[in-house]
Amino acid sequence: MKKSLLMLFAVVMLFAVSSCNEDEDQGLDKKQIIIDNQWKLTSMESENESVEFETAMSLLFGIATIEYDFQDDGVYEMIISSILGGAENDTGTWSISDDYKTITLDGGVGTVLECTGTTLKIKSGPEDVQIGEDMAGYDTGDITLVFTAVAE
Repeated sequence: MKKSLLMLFAVVMLFAVSSCNEDEDQGLDKKQIIIDNQWKLTSMESENESVEFETAMSLLFGIATIEYDFQDDGVYEMIISSILGGAENDTGTWSISDDYKTITLDGGVGTVLECTGTTLKIKSGPEDVQIGEDMAGYDTGDITLVFTAVAE
């Protein structure tokens, strides 16, 4: 009986210790996941489901590819490629909070909704999303930016 209790205690402790480490690792992995991947912006979803905004975004994603490369030193590169043959690069700064729930891009703050090896979703207020002056007139509410990891 004593051996069974000792074995049960060992199994319970094994699960308890591995659960704690797994939670900590998931948090630590999020920044590394962001850095280790190049991210393609695949959609921008408006909270208010603005038809005009959604249409403009569909057109944008139909003619351009927007990719982000986040680097460990707090700098990111945005690469915009057009199906018409042009390309433009821009750089900015980024950081992620210690709890991995808030990300900052060029001073704009967003909430990390999902961060896996294949998907990065960030929800932000319209004032924090750099979408250009042409988009300023749309009643979007909060905007969710959806990124997909680019296969290497």
